[in-house]
Amino acid sequence: MLKNKDNIKLPLFILLCMVSAGVCVFFIGNSNLKRESKYNMEYQLISIKDEISGKLTFTRPSRIRSYNSICIVNETLRIQLPWAENWAYAHKHLVQFLQQNDSIYKPENSDTLFIFRNNKEYYFILEKRINYMTLFGN
Repeated sequence: MLKNKDNIKLPLFILLCMVSAGVCVFFIGNSNLKRESKYNMEYQLISIKDEISGKLTFTRPSRIRSYNSICIVNETLRIQLPWAENWAYAHKHLVQFLQQNDSIYKPENSDTLFIFRNNKEYYFILEKRINYMTLFGN
């Protein structure tokens, strides 16, 4: 009789652990969705159709979407810039490249973001990797 009770305890314990883990994943995922929704209302995700021009007064990596940049332009415009890579630069990811006080310009209906720093012009193509093949051949 004891043997049957022991055989039932282990599967019940495993089932309880699985249900508990599922509940935790549900609540964590749900809170992340709420946070992302609030975040998206506060910081507009820039698309190809948008025009941007100004000086970065604040920049940091996004905590919600990896490789996106959170920026404040001209002290008032709150934006999210999507990922971009240019392997011609030491900091190839846009999120690593951007600095406070950079001037940025993205023409309307263009996927190219221009960055002006120390009298030099740099560029990234939003949601694209560029100069990768030229660096590694092929």
